Amino acid sequence: MTAAALTPMDIGHARYVALIDPGTAFWVLVDKTRVSDTLAGGPLLDAYREKAGDFSRELHALRFELQPAAVDVNPTERCNLDCTYCYLPGKMRRDGSHMPEDKLLAALDKLRRYFATVMPEGRRPRIIFHGSEPLLNRHAVFAAIEAFGDDFVFGLQTSGTLLNRSAIDFLTAREVSVGLSLDGPEAAITDSTRRTWSGRSVHERVLAAMDNLRGYDAWSVITTCTTENLTHLTRMAELFHAREVPTCMLNTVRCTLPGARGVKPADPDMARAFIAILAPSARRLMCDISPCGGGRAFFALAADGDLYPYSEFIGLPRLRHPPLLRLLRGAGALRLPPDRRRYRRRLPVGQLGRWNGHGFQLCAPLTGTAWMRPSHNGKETS
Repeated sequence: MTAAALTPMDIGHARYVALIDPGTAFWVLVDKTRVSDTLAGGPLLDAYREKAGDFSRELHALRFELQPAAVDVNPTERCNLDCTYCYLPGKMRRDGSHMPEDKLLAALDKLRRYFATVMPEGRRPRIIFHGSEPLLNRHAVFAAIEAFGDDFVFGLQTSGTLLNRSAIDFLTAREVSVGLSLDGPEAAITDSTRRTWSGRSVHERVLAAMDNLRGYDAWSVITTCTTENLTHLTRMAELFHAREVPTCMLNTVRCTLPGARGVKPADPDMARAFIAILAPSARRLMCDISPCGGGRAFFALAADGDLYPYSEFIGLPRLRHPPLLRLLRGAGALRLPPDRRRYRRRLPVGQLGRWNGHGFQLCAPLTGTAWMRPSHNGKETS
């Protein structure tokens, strides 16, 4: 690896430029006054030369060598919110049905037996209860966590509006990771895209859930970046820092349905927000790698038992696949959705690196969503 492998890229920041290597999907932020010296040699290039081979191999594995190790389980079709950019059909979220508890337990038992045939010894697959809003079917979800706690690593992605003290106590006692969503540093911004069906604000309820989770190390908050909040992301970072959020994630809008397309920022604006305003590190957002991780690194189980490559596709008939209990009947093999072949020859979406406020930090070559791990000593770190 030579110094020329890292190429300067102007990111529109007054102080920093990015040095990138698209071949490994790596980038790092460097002070503009130090670019020439950095490219001439030194600790950054030495460290990068040492890591570049690993980065390249990992990127190849992410593209072509994945086996499913996680499932997004949607235990209900319903949601108590009507978010502008939601990728699930409105009728399903308003009038849909819950997955019965016995069906959910049977599905997880099938998944347990399937993963036993493909997962390395000593590793547990991950089950993420996803949405719509999984806590609307709380009894079934908690029964599943209780029954299969030794077989899976569990996570729960929720709006936070139903996350009361008893739910938090149950989840934290069983080391379930918890993800919340908050789109603004103040109610008016959050409410522009996230609100109840009757138009009521959810901002304060999410802040209350964040306060109740403070001190637990396995929780995170997602901010979906829209035209309504893009200029307020620095304030979001300050809010997360003040409330001691362990991990904050900045998601792009998924343009599956028309409502999302109306609040999606322009790509150049999004890039500037990710790179210039914040100090991101990397995240394995498997839907943004090339080829798509849906159906390869994970798949989704809908509340009616059907399988999809990814939760975003629930409600799209052409991407529906046979019900889990029929697909996994008997043999351990799982027929992955053939749709994934269309992604085989796409190029990487973007490049992410790390910056801790003082210098670079090397990271794995990953793409898609920025995330931050705020420290609580007055400085942001990745």
